[in-house]
Amino acid sequence: MEEAVSFSTLQEICLDMAALVFLVSGATKLLGREAFREGLLYIPYMPVWLTHAVAWVLPPLEVVVAAGLFLNALWAKAAALVMLAAFCGVTVIVLRKRLQVPCGCFQGFGNRSMSGQTLRDNVLLAAAIGVTGPLSSHDQLWASIPTAGFVVLFYLAAQHLRQQHVLVTDMRKQGVA
Repeated sequence: MEEAVSFSTLQEICLDMAALVFLVSGATKLLGREAFREGLLYIPYMPVWLTHAVAWVLPPLEVVVAAGLFLNALWAKAAALVMLAAFCGVTVIVLRKRLQVPCGCFQGFGNRSMSGQTLRDNVLLAAAIGVTGPLSSHDQLWASIPTAGFVVLFYLAAQHLRQQHVLVTDMRKQGVA
């Protein structure tokens, strides 16, 4: 019985972690809607008129999906998986064309271009949502949100430290540091 409880807790943490990612992503796009729209212009096959629609619809949709994920709603899990599949598809197109498309994906507050890391992160996030499929209820909602928040913040901090390490390494190669 103890194993079932721990697996359920892991499922709840995965679901809350995904919800937090969608919440931060949507909120960041809402706060920088024009910058988000301008980034969409770099995506191949994206007509200019569609960038306006996506910039107005996607950010609030991500916030709504985040709320649904926090509530363990099946529709939110399905919507999140569809959105992640679409994001993966766009990332694959960008990578195949070897383009530099600005993306705040999974970093929320930093500059980043779509890359293999973007694809990997989307797949991992989809897997985190996938393991919550059989989650029947979200009994420990308030207990799992802080843990999920810690995991997301830890990931963001690790990404930032990795970027700093790359920056310092590049500076040392140039003889600056």
